[in-house]
Amino acid sequence: MALLRNRNFALLFSGQGVSRLGDGLYVAVVAWLAWSLTHSVGAVALVTIAANVPTFAGTLVGASFADRYDRRRLMIGTDLARGVLVGVAALLLALGVLHFALLVAVAAVLAAIGAPFAPARDALVARIAPAGALVTANGLLQVSFRAAFFVGPLLLAPLLAIASMPVVLTLDALTFAVSAITLTAINLPPVSPARPRPGMREDLGAGLAVLRGEPDVLLVIATFVLALAAASGFLTVGVIALVGGKLGGHAGEYGLLIGIAGAIAIAPVIATTIIDSAGVSTGFMLSGAALIVIGLVAALALHRTEGRDTVSSPAGGRIHANPLPPVTSPARTRP
Repeated sequence: MALLRNRNFALLFSGQGVSRLGDGLYVAVVAWLAWSLTHSVGAVALVTIAANVPTFAGTLVGASFADRYDRRRLMIGTDLARGVLVGVAALLLALGVLHFALLVAVAAVLAAIGAPFAPARDALVARIAPAGALVTANGLLQVSFRAAFFVGPLLLAPLLAIASMPVVLTLDALTFAVSAITLTAINLPPVSPARPRPGMREDLGAGLAVLRGEPDVLLVIATFVLALAAASGFLTVGVIALVGGKLGGHAGEYGLLIGIAGAIAIAPVIATTIIDSAGVSTGFMLSGAALIVIGLVAALALHRTEGRDTVSSPAGGRIHANPLPPVTSPARTRP
């Protein structure tokens, strides 16, 4: 993989891969916290909406915003802000004061802060990728990001076997720090002075006018949003209702199921990408190694460790993360 020998691209690839792994871990943690605090499928759906709608709604504004400021600094700033927010949430969880309403608020604020990040990152790739390799670079990054996102939930059970939920959240906060450090280490080529741009309102108006003039694009976007909502609804609300409600399982088993579902969904894409870029033999060897790793993680996840899969109670004790009685007063919860 010649692209990975490019220092700037390797830094972006590794840093953002770690960050996306943390994102996957965070999604599993937040959804399970909502369930363990309320035992309500509606509560899980609410926190999922809070964690996604601000990003989706703010993408247009975030993209326009990213075009007006130094993209790398914007990414570093959002990484640091999100890392601090998740770190504070982990502390509140450890102290037993992170209740459900605060969990929803943290999820929404975190999503809003991160809205400009993806547009800025996508634009940064064009400045980093070698000449003629932009399409390959984008494809490799997207496949690796998706793979890392689904590995995150698979790590939940092994982590809970040796640590508590506040520690898991702290590790997620540290993935933002890794992203910020690697972004700082990238040496960007100089750019020519920016041309005068219209105001943000005019910019957004022009973009919406283009969309209105392309009904096929709007149809594709609407179809994608509906498909994403259906998939997210099943992987969060549906699987939690199954694991937590019907099977009486714990957080690690939930993470295992959504991680395996995601890995199966993207495995053909990853295998094809590796084979195309590294050759058939190398592709099968790496794909086999990935399956072995997933199998080992699954085995660890299925090994329940009593007393480890816990979160702190408001009284400072420990409570197993299996389904809990409905929480009616401000209790510990996590983002």
